[in-house]
Amino acid sequence: MNVDELVSLLQRFEVENNLYSDNLLSKVWKSIRTRLYYSLQKDLAVFSDVKPRKSLRSSAKATIQVIYNCLFNRPKISTHHKFLVVQHPRTKIHNKNRVDPYSYEFTRAIAKSSLFLSRTSLGEDGKMLSDSQASLDCLLVLKLLKLKPVAKNKFDSAERLMELLCESLSVDATKYKNLYTQAISDFLIEEAYFIKMLINSSIESVYLVDHYSKNISLVSACKALDIEVVEFQHGIISKYHLGYSVKNKDYDWPCYPDLFLAWGEHWLNSVELPRSVKVNYITPTYLSERVKVKKKKQLLVVSQSVIGKEIANFVIQHLDMEAFDEVIFKLHPSELDISSYYKGIFKNTKIMVSASNIYPLLNESESILGVFSTVMLEAIDFGCKVFYIDLPGAEYIQSNIAISDVKKEEFYVN
Repeated sequence: MNVDELVSLLQRFEVENNLYSDNLLSKVWKSIRTRLYYSLQKDLAVFSDVKPRKSLRSSAKATIQVIYNCLFNRPKISTHHKFLVVQHPRTKIHNKNRVDPYSYEFTRAIAKSSLFLSRTSLGEDGKMLSDSQASLDCLLVLKLLKLKPVAKNKFDSAERLMELLCESLSVDATKYKNLYTQAISDFLIEEAYFIKMLINSSIESVYLVDHYSKNISLVSACKALDIEVVEFQHGIISKYHLGYSVKNKDYDWPCYPDLFLAWGEHWLNSVELPRSVKVNYITPTYLSERVKVKKKKQLLVVSQSVIGKEIANFVIQHLDMEAFDEVIFKLHPSELDISSYYKGIFKNTKIMVSASNIYPLLNESESILGVFSTVMLEAIDFGCKVFYIDLPGAEYIQSNIAISDVKKEEFYVN
C-alpha cells in the first residue's frame, strides 16, 4: 500500500461513517486523524516510525519542567487580553527570548493584548517562558486524573469503528481502539478546560500553528463560544495531508480554523480544505533569511525522520558525487540523536553530515534533493534547483512544476 491508497481509504472511511458530523466521535476523529495515519503507515510499512528516541536525562528534565509549569505557569487570562496565541513547540531565539518562528512576525503587533501559550508537549526542552507566556502543561495532570466521565456507548462506538477500519487493512485493532477511546477522554477534559478558561474572558481571536495535532479541543471550545480561530501555515500541505485535506469540501467538517494564513498559492499544493475555511496569503518569515551570496557547486540533501535512511541509501547508490564540489546531508531535527548512524554510512564518501541552520545552507547551495520536505519549497524562493526522489511520500510534492525528478538529471546513476 502507498500514500495515495492509504489516504483515499481513510477519506472514504470517514465519509461512509459520517465522521464529518458535528458530534463527539467526529471531533475526536479529527484529533487523531494524523496520528492514526502515521501509525498505519508504520504498520503497513509505508514509512518508519516518526518519533525520535528520548534519553532518560531529557525525559527527567522535561518532567521537572512540566511540574514547575503546572505550579507556576498556568494560563491566566486578564481583562486586557484580547487574543490567545498558541505557539508551535519548534521555537527560535529572538532578542534572547524563544519565539514561534511561524507566528511571531504577525503576532508581535498584538503582543501587548495577547496571552502566549506554550502548548502541552512533554519534552519541549529549553522552553523558557517569558512574562507574557504561560504553559498548557497543566492539561497533562488533568488528563491523568480523568475527572470527566465518558458514556460507555461512546467508547463502544469508537471501538467498533476501529475494528471496521483495521479489518479492511488486515491490521490488529487493539492499539487503534485504545487510541480512539483515550482520545475521547482527553478531548472532553481539554474542551471543558478551555471553555471554562474562555467563557467569561475578553478573548476575540485565537491564533495558532498546527490546529490538527494538539489543538482540536481548543478549536472546538472556540466554535462553541463563537471565538475566531486563525491558523498560520507551518509546512507543506497537500491533498495527502490528513491534517487538512478532506474528501468532500462542501461538508461542514468540524474543528477547522475559520481563517488559514498560507505562504502562497503554490504552498497550498492541491490541498482540499473545507469551503468553510477562508484562505489569505501572507509573506512567510523564512524569506527574511534569504541573503544574496554566490552559489557553490554544492548539493544539499534534505533528510526526514520517516524516510531518512532510505534517502541516505539512495544518495550513496544513485548519485555521481563528482558532479558536485560538496555534498551535505542535512539532518531533520528529530534525527540528531542518530547522527552517528549517518556519519558511519557516509564514512568513505565525500558527504558531510550537518545539523546546522538550514537557511545559510539554502543561500549557498546550488541544488537541493529530498522527498517531500518543507525545505524543498522554501529552496525555490532561495534560487535553488530542486529535485525530488521518487520514494514513498513523493506524492506530496511531485506534481509541483518547480521541482524536477532527479532520475532525469545527468548526475543520477541508474
